[in-house]
Amino acid sequence: ALQGSGVGSVVAESGSTVVLEFIGGGQTVTKTVFGNGIAPVGVPLSAADLQRLGDGEIAVSAVVIDPAGNTSAQRQASFRLDTVSPGTPTLAESGSNDLGNGSMNAAEAVLTVFRVSLPTTGSLAMAGDRVELLLGGTGFAAPKFVTLGPVDVERGHVDFTVSATDLGADGAKQLTARVTDVAGNTASTLEPLAFALDTLTPEAPVLSPGVGVAGGATAGEATQASGVLTVRAEPTATVDVRFVGVQGAITK
Repeated sequence: ALQGSGVGSVVAESGSTVVLEFIGGGQTVTKTVFGNGIAPVGVPLSAADLQRLGDGEIAVSAVVIDPAGNTSAQRQASFRLDTVSPGTPTLAESGSNDLGNGSMNAAEAVLTVFRVSLPTTGSLAMAGDRVELLLGGTGFAAPKFVTLGPVDVERGHVDFTVSATDLGADGAKQLTARVTDVAGNTASTLEPLAFALDTLTPEAPVLSPGVGVAGGATAGEATQASGVLTVRAEPTATVDVRFVGVQGAITK
């Protein structure tokens, strides 16, 4: 309603005056624009106009007065004014705990369900509103959105399935959800769901004998603080080393 191109536009003969009345909530706002005989002329409203009219059904009437002072028949239209953004949705993983450690590996990335819970306070979601799951603040390559129906609204949530292909290359990821009402007002989750995607299989660790260990290890060499073996692996990786002997096995 506040955009420079106007809440609507009119086409009238060059040199004519167009008088429009917007009526809502028992209040009237009058606007005057001038026809150019060629292109539509926008009719913007101001913030004060919106406050005066209030949200709801707005009736519009217009007449054209030509340069000679003749007045046209009245034309009428209407639209619904909605200036209130939807309440804030929430986003969480559903049915799994893949992101419990702040990362997602190859097995976890195969398929994950994320649930957008509709707002429970403020302006509630309604049938016709659009709910979208976003990656890094923008839509997925294959957009993930739902236009709410009565069943969705009653259920109170919408589920989205995300695959490794959807997430793209490994690295830092952020998921958010956005609700857009029929009028175009939007609301997004307050905090992104952030995690690291790592689907690459690590290289095998490199094992090397500990200090003094060559062909065999004494009790002192096996229990020394520097280790009977040393292990080299990728940063932040967890390495399980299994020792198997005649009397059993131990994992470190």
